[in-house]
Amino acid sequence: EGMPVSARSTSNGEGARSIVAQCACRRLWRQGQNAPLRSRSRMKPPRIRRARPDDLSRLLQLEAASFQGDRLSRRQMQHHLQSSSADLLVSEIGPALLGYGLNFYRCNSGWARLYSIAVAAEARGQGIGLKLLRAMEAAARERACTGLRLEVRRDNQAAIALYESQGYKRIGTITGYYEDGMDAWRYTKRWP
Repeated sequence: EGMPVSARSTSNGEGARSIVAQCACRRLWRQGQNAPLRSRSRMKPPRIRRARPDDLSRLLQLEAASFQGDRLSRRQMQHHLQSSSADLLVSEIGPALLGYGLNFYRCNSGWARLYSIAVAAEARGQGIGLKLLRAMEAAARERACTGLRLEVRRDNQAAIALYESQGYKRIGTITGYYEDGMDAWRYTKRWP
């Protein structure tokens, strides 16, 4: 529960978590979890959409809260928001950013690369990571990709369980892949 659902390669960056965004997220999720069953069904489900430039500060806050190292910088995040070779999707309820997913695409490659999925600590255990993963797969399919590849920290059991439950197969290990020296496991999933 303490580990972010994440696939990540090496990058650097800074950022600070906004108390306002954190409180808004907690409040919205508490309302849903403490509500009687019949009113829960009336709560709007999280929405997944393409990230916009005005999401940048919230994305950086989530990035800083989700990863101790290997963070995307402001400049990198801005680039991915505008890049035609990336899909950056967010999950939100009202003003609360619950998570994001980032795919990369290369010319002359039939494979998409899932670079990152991050879910806010307050929103974990609610299926946001799975919904983002499915949205990232759908985005790759829309680009006529054969499948998805990713790297995940060897010690990120939550992410590994998610990927394996969705049919991803481990194909290798990359020694010392992360900034702190942790190994990465490489996974792939080819569409049927």
